[in-house]
Amino acid sequence: RYDTAYACEGKTLEIECGEGKLIHLIRANYGRFSITICNEHGNTEWSVNCMSPKSFRVLNNE
Repeated sequence: RYDTAYACEGKTLEIECGEGKLIHLIRANYGRFSITICNEHGNTEWSVNCMSPKSFRVLNNE
């Protein structure tokens, strides 16, 4: 089973699991890959090719 979580600009995302459980990161992205997430005003002109290739490495080291 897996869950997906997002944090929008200026927000913090905290993930946790129960005692004796593990969190296994599959993917991480810092940037924008969809105009439907974190887009309350419906902007359609944003680039979705904005990401940092180091995102997963940074999260995996925390």
